[in-house]
Amino acid sequence: MDQTWIRNEIATGFQKLVTLSLDRQPAAEVIPGTVMTWLEVITTGREFTPERDRERFRKAFRTLAGRCTHWPAPREFLDALPSLPGAPKVLRIDSDDNKRRGMQALNEIAERMGWIDADGDANSNGLADCLKTDPVKPYTEVDDDSAA
Repeated sequence: MDQTWIRNEIATGFQKLVTLSLDRQPAAEVIPGTVMTWLEVITTGREFTPERDRERFRKAFRTLAGRCTHWPAPREFLDALPSLPGAPKVLRIDSDDNKRRGMQALNEIAERMGWIDADGDANSNGLADCLKTDPVKPYTEVDDDSAA
């Protein structure tokens, strides 16, 4: 697969990032090697096409330019890369619906374990007792030489 377009997009993105004088920016003489490292990291195990992904790459670099105060790592680029068109939207973890479903799943598990009854009431020695822990004793270092 021809990756020239990806290399060009990375190089163009780097040109824009260089103008920001970010902390930890690579020296000018190592930028070409940095482009090649990014190319390898970004493409390993992934498939990109210019028709689908060129604008996504550009948006990711615009996002990095707007957010970063230090030179980004390839992982930050991948995190900034917009989702594929038509990809299902990922639900927010902290949404009310997710919290409700999470609590429902926990209650079902507790009921199966016999910690609570079907009404959600704790059985004796049930959920509350199972969640109790003994206090942690502070760590004390022992000098083996003085113990003898």
